Amino acid sequence: MKTIDYLDALRAKLRLTSDYQLAKRLVVRHQTISNYRTGRSTFDHVISSRVAALLEIEPVRVIADVELERATTTEARSVWEKIANGVAAGVLVAVGAGITPPP
Repeated sequence: MKTIDYLDALRAKLRLTSDYQLAKRLVVRHQTISNYRTGRSTFDHVISSRVAALLEIEPVRVIADVELERATTTEARSVWEKIANGVAAGVLVAVGAGITPPP
């Protein structure tokens, strides 16, 4: 997922009607959300962790996706894609085995 996809997923899950409300939930300025939406910036690791917590997913998944989005070389994209896919596969295996993450 890309940054904008995470923003949209958060708005849907939290039933927010504006990016202003989303900014409040992520504890950032409204302009920061605007920067995410226009591609001027992406989440840092702290915001990635907040996003993951609100979406109830592993923080490393969001971090890997953001780093993949930021990657400027084929090699870097390949590394982050493998990490992101590995995290996703691990989650599927855990869910299939009935393992749930700690609260």
